[in-house]
Amino acid sequence: MASPFPFTSGQVLTAAQLNSIGDYTDYSGTVTFTNFTLGNGTVNEARYAQVNDFVHYYGRVTLGSTSSVSGTIGVSVPVNIGPSGQPPWGFSRFLQTGVGWWIGSVDQSSQTRINLHSLNASGTYLTDLNGTSATIPFTWTPTGDQFLWNVFYKAA
Repeated sequence: MASPFPFTSGQVLTAAQLNSIGDYTDYSGTVTFTNFTLGNGTVNEARYAQVNDFVHYYGRVTLGSTSSVSGTIGVSVPVNIGPSGQPPWGFSRFLQTGVGWWIGSVDQSSQTRINLHSLNASGTYLTDLNGTSATIPFTWTPTGDQFLWNVFYKAA
């Protein structure tokens, strides 16, 4: 349903307007990537909800035999990200089929794109902003491997 906002002072809200606040919208067929070729992989889900200028966006991709990762995976966002100084906050996860999960973070690439990063545990403290690649956080198989994101941000 289209966003019922903005409401006006004294407006009587309908049940449909109240029930639609925070509805999730499918973005699966629209999401685009950088440094990742979907090939015969699948965007299992990509959904978002917007309430005023607050956006929650999540997604999951399963790689196919012709999918490939060539660098830091960038994912388009459904609603432009707001001004700098208020970056998106979230996490990413990477599944190596038959082995297990790796955790990561999300950062802003531009107003229209986020980047997925793996966390590096080579030092005393975890560091983020370690880009993905064909071999980071693992060597992608690729059939059955997955990556996910879950991010919150302020809309432009």
